[in-house]
Amino acid sequence: FSAPPTFLQVRSKAQEGASTFSALAAEAQELDEFLDSTSQPSSTSYEKKSNAGVGIVGLLQNLVDDVEAEGTQADKDEEAAQSAYEQLMTESTMVRESKSRAIADREEDRAGEEQTMEELTLRGEETADQIRAEDDKLQSLHSACKQLTDHLEERTTARKAVVESLSKSKAVLQGASLEEAS
Repeated sequence: FSAPPTFLQVRSKAQEGASTFSALAAEAQELDEFLDSTSQPSSTSYEKKSNAGVGIVGLLQNLVDDVEAEGTQADKDEEAAQSAYEQLMTESTMVRESKSRAIADREEDRAGEEQTMEELTLRGEETADQIRAEDDKLQSLHSACKQLTDHLEERTTARKAVVESLSKSKAVLQGASLEEAS
């Protein structure tokens, strides 16, 4: 299986064929002229026919002209298509580059935000640890204060008894009798 011919190959073959047709057309025209000159009556009433009577030569020349015009148009179309393709590739490259930059920027932003989030998480954990420590202190103080307030009356009564006994002891030591102090 062979690849189909390219446009330029087809065009080249068509031009070769056109030159062959041109050579054949020239020979046919010479032949027509020779035949016209030999078959002409000797009278002066002969008038040369118009181009419509050329026949095969005219058809071949029209065919050559058509092939050349189509080749020229095909060249122009190919150049326009190539230009459009190059512009599309340029635009595509610019779009890819801008999207790549945008992706890189987003990844950079995301990495920064993840780092900030990790830092905040660590700070939050440290703060939570500090709060737990302070909460433990508060609980300890609360239990100590509760114990003091629960036994306040007993301690107040015991303190009054100690103060009274110290007063009596002092009075005894100063020489007073126990009964007088009472």
